[in-house]
Amino acid sequence: MSNDGKMQPRSVSPDLSQPLSSLAAVPAPSVSSAKQAELRLLINSRNPILTVETTEEQRFSSLLERVAGDLKIPLFVWSVTQGLGKVHGAPLYNSEEPDQALANIATIKGDAVFLLCDFVRYCDKDIINRRLRDLADGFRTARRSIVLLAAEVQLPPELQADAVSFQLGLPSPEELLPGVRRILAELKQFQNVAVMLDAAATLQVAKNLAGLPEEEALRLLRMTSLSRGKVDQGILPEILEAKRKSLQASGSVVGTAMWCTPVNRGTRLFLPPRDNSSIRGRTPAVTTDNRGQSTSQ
Repeated sequence: MSNDGKMQPRSVSPDLSQPLSSLAAVPAPSVSSAKQAELRLLINSRNPILTVETTEEQRFSSLLERVAGDLKIPLFVWSVTQGLGKVHGAPLYNSEEPDQALANIATIKGDAVFLLCDFVRYCDKDIINRRLRDLADGFRTARRSIVLLAAEVQLPPELQADAVSFQLGLPSPEELLPGVRRILAELKQFQNVAVMLDAAATLQVAKNLAGLPEEEALRLLRMTSLSRGKVDQGILPEILEAKRKSLQASGSVVGTAMWCTPVNRGTRLFLPPRDNSSIRGRTPAVTTDNRGQSTSQ
């Protein structure tokens, strides 16, 4: 229990003893239990509008689907190309237009969560703004939330009072680990890449990838592995170098500091958030040693 009296979710350590092949078919969830509990609390608290600013649409959508399942409430998803419909279900007829989607939401009764992808670009329009405010007024009496998901979220002042922000954040090494093991298993099984890493080294790969969005991290791992033709301890510093170049190219490396000891030497990279979300506090630092290992500080 924390100092403010709130129960903290118990973290679950990944099982590193499982063979790579057993993880290839069914990827494990990549969002921490703490984030799942936080999102569940926001929905249970009857916040009418939630905003999520991230480029990791699939990662957040999977999290929201698990939360809705835990709460046993239906999840509806809208996009301008597909319209509005239950997740994994057929869309409602003539629901592609934003104002029509909101009109359909108003007719759906009972508890529900509505994920609207890239909807924020329409919120400056008078009719959209007014419909959202009307829906927000009625959503406070039930577990009904509209979730606005986009790479960048800027709401009109009238909607900001009804909106609460949820920060997805970047995946931790433990959250990246299932995807790392899945990629390594696929490389070994389907592309004949020799994988010669034990459990500790595999976890170190995930640590070296931390600081990137999940899809980008796994893509970098796949490219680095294929370019080498094998996956052994030598891949660790190469992953760090590839990550450094990626962050530098995107303008995310805001400073470097060299450090040296009589035993080893390395570089500290200061990595800001990569998902456009406003994460307060100090910027995470990754320290690398002469074996290509990294530790966040």
